[in-house]
Amino acid sequence: MPQSLKKLLALEIAHRIDAMRTCRKRALRGEDAESLHNLRVALRRLRSLTRPLQPLLTPRIRRIERRLKRLVQDTNALRDAEVHQQWLSRLAPDLPPPSPRRKDAARLSRALKSGRLKRDLNLLRERLPRQLAKTPKFALTRLLAGGCDAAQIELAHALSRSGFDDAVPQDLHNSRLLTKRVRYQAESYAVLLGDSRLALLATPCRELQDALGDLRDLEACAASLPQAEQKRAAARVRQARAECRERARLAWQDMHDRLAPTPLED
Repeated sequence: MPQSLKKLLALEIAHRIDAMRTCRKRALRGEDAESLHNLRVALRRLRSLTRPLQPLLTPRIRRIERRLKRLVQDTNALRDAEVHQQWLSRLAPDLPPPSPRRKDAARLSRALKSGRLKRDLNLLRERLPRQLAKTPKFALTRLLAGGCDAAQIELAHALSRSGFDDAVPQDLHNSRLLTKRVRYQAESYAVLLGDSRLALLATPCRELQDALGDLRDLEACAASLPQAEQKRAAARVRQARAECRERARLAWQDMHDRLAPTPLED
């Protein structure tokens, strides 16, 4: 394991918090269409980075973690509206766009402007490296590796409970969330831990996450179409569904095979 694990992890935490600050400013300014997406990614990457560190966190930092989780939830409605419009333009291009979600946008803006969020990010950047410095290196390494292993095991179980074709929507949703967690941990911790196997999971995780996300968003958009429009859009929906399901099926099987234990691990 790298001798400078604590220092590298502290730098990674600082990098994630700085990225979160930058994305917060861009989202408030509404600079581009990707600002909301980038904010959500920055939030999830920061939370995925700290998730394996939970046993080390003080009650105060855990409260900050919960507030960051609520901030992610505050972005959900706006993100869903953005993706819904993208699918709507493909499935039913003649329909007018839905009304802007002004209340959701105002609530998110208030949360991003709050002094509490600024203080929370400052405190995380200051206090978390201090706690890492107090932790023995072998214990920190074991904690991080154990957290990453646990996420992979949970995802492997989710993919093994049923094949893709037999999975119900809730199974697909849960598998997507678990895949996202493993992906962000792979991107954050593979290099720090010197784990080449974990590093190889980042790209297939992203492919499965994207495929399951597209399928979920397609089904939500198709279900929201007015009855008359559903008939006109039926052929486009069938084609899009077939494409999404095939991508997801292949990515699901690939990830299942990658996480399957080798004979020596049985």
